[in-house]
Amino acid sequence: MLHPDLLDCVDDPGGATDLTRMRLAESLAHLFGMDVGWPAPGGSGAIWPDDVTCGPPGSIKAQRPPACAIYAGRVAGVMARMAGRAAQGVIPDDPRAVLRSVRDGAGGITLAGVLDYAWGMGVPTAALCHPGLFHGASLCRDGRHVILLNEAPGQEPRWIFAMLHGIYHASRGSGTIHMLPQGMDDEAGAFASEVMLDGRPGELVDACLAGGSGAHDLRRAVSRVARDENVAPGILAWRVGRELGMDLGPDDGPGDLHGIVNDALLGRSDLGCLDGQEMRLLQSALYYGPSEWGATAKADPSR
Repeated sequence: MLHPDLLDCVDDPGGATDLTRMRLAESLAHLFGMDVGWPAPGGSGAIWPDDVTCGPPGSIKAQRPPACAIYAGRVAGVMARMAGRAAQGVIPDDPRAVLRSVRDGAGGITLAGVLDYAWGMGVPTAALCHPGLFHGASLCRDGRHVILLNEAPGQEPRWIFAMLHGIYHASRGSGTIHMLPQGMDDEAGAFASEVMLDGRPGELVDACLAGGSGAHDLRRAVSRVARDENVAPGILAWRVGRELGMDLGPDDGPGDLHGIVNDALLGRSDLGCLDGQEMRLLQSALYYGPSEWGATAKADPSR
């Protein structure tokens, strides 16, 4: 976890102590693979010069957690600005309440439905393009909660789980940064599973496991239990597979999960409030090419 003083220094280097600012510069140098300069004592320093190439270098896995937190915090700060004055709701920490809201809005538990719920509660969400750097982050910047997903392309239930994990952290009202490693904490994981499987994840998984132990028998059991209990078969298959360390796919969900998340971000945000440096950071973080970005953005990334 990044110390709050260091996170604040990303946006306001002049208000930090010399030691904190030097530590920040060191972490940024490791993250971006370049010397960004050590701020002079008593001055603000060029923490984010205009010529910085935003985005982690190729050796992502070698970077230290504090640098990852700085990167996530900076992207989240840009997203909070993009959200502007969008209203923020009070997210309940009761999974049954969240389940009802998502179902009422989307008719079922899908990535698009959970994403729409998060945006409706004033929680901007983005999908980064750096799998391996960290799995995800739930942050509070400038009073607004932000969710960063950083999943490899794959099964939709895994993304839904990560989204709900972030929503749980937002519901707790924490004002500090949370890096979400692969071993996600039990409370948030249980919350996500409850929402995804009608408040009965243990019962439904046990019913599937009673149907056999081999992959073929388990797939048949998942299909039967999902049909009888009116839950999504893809989600149930993913949850059973997660329990056993097996892949019970195939995934029948939408293919472009990054696109679903980031199209919502760009479509619901005010890009016109960003300067050129912030636009370049966002473009690098989302991995949008020039053609896609140019067709969507409301502001000129070169300004």
